[in-house]
Amino acid sequence: MSGLTFLSPDRARSDLGFSPVLTSPMDRHQREHGATFEERDGWRVPVSIPGEQEHLEHAGIADLSHLGKTEVSGNVPDAIVGDTVWHRITAVKAIVLCPFPQTAAVRARLGEAGGTVLDVTGMYGVLAIVGPEALTVVRRMTPLHRFPATGDVSHVTAHVLERESAYWIVFPQEYGHYLWEVALDAAEPLGGGPIGVDAIPGGRS
Repeated sequence: MSGLTFLSPDRARSDLGFSPVLTSPMDRHQREHGATFEERDGWRVPVSIPGEQEHLEHAGIADLSHLGKTEVSGNVPDAIVGDTVWHRITAVKAIVLCPFPQTAAVRARLGEAGGTVLDVTGMYGVLAIVGPEALTVVRRMTPLHRFPATGDVSHVTAHVLERESAYWIVFPQEYGHYLWEVALDAAEPLGGGPIGVDAIPGGRS
């Protein structure tokens, strides 16, 4: 288990009077688009954005940075934990995403299975691209051809996961504003644009 506890925002201790509200690296852009926010599990989450239904008909751009993110090294089978999304970076290294309240339990179970575990929730942001034109948007952002994959996404090393009718881009959080703008630039000519998490079909809010 990693000793880098500052990367694990779920370890903040409210009993000491410290109750932070966590925000995405793309928070400012969503506010500029008129997003409605709710506090969910300690995160400020953009739940809806004006025009999102029209955007979803083409390519909706959503922020899933409130997911928990864990990096695990070792021969740990994907099925060792429940409600998770896995991306195998190599044969013995993976990033595991899950609903934020489950992050501590996922860390524990991965550790019990013999993995070397690092909570990277504070290190990564997550963009979701949803809708009929989602793949076109992704193709405009990366030369990668098959998914899931790790590689260059608009000159940023990121992980691209293929989901049901959607793609998730997991990237270093410091590039949040930049990748949000790149994704919108790719989506808007197609009629796409920002959406809130509650608009995602079967979404993870």
